Amino acid sequence: MVESFRSGVMARLGIDFAELRKARPELITISITGFASNDV
Repeated sequence: MVESFRSGVMARLGIDFAELRKARPELITISITGFASNDV
């Protein structure tokens, strides 16, 4: 799965990597952004 939300949006929606991994252990996720991350 590829997503391009701002940092933290997936978790706020309840579909962060940990939750997705429970449903689909084989899932690979990629997170991209066109702007700088606030995590730095």
